[in-house]
Amino acid sequence: MIRIHFKDDGQDILWWDVNEEGVVERCNLQEQIWPGTKVIGSSGGAVQPQDIKPGEKLLVIYQSGRGGEFIHPVTKVENLVKAA
Repeated sequence: MIRIHFKDDGQDILWWDVNEEGVVERCNLQEQIWPGTKVIGSSGGAVQPQDIKPGEKLLVIYQSGRGGEFIHPVTKVENLVKAA
């Protein structure tokens, strides 16, 4: 599990814990929204969490509560650490 810390640009979310498949398992806020979200690379392709680099902007595939999904950009990655 990798913890992705995001650059603080005033958004609610500051970190995600992402499993080996690139799926968000835990976060600091909005726990009803982000878990289950799939992290993809800035080019729109699959990405391994350990390959994410500081400064990179990520895209995510978000499953909306209305049964659909959409691709959503997130703020820049500040750093990554191994999650407990």
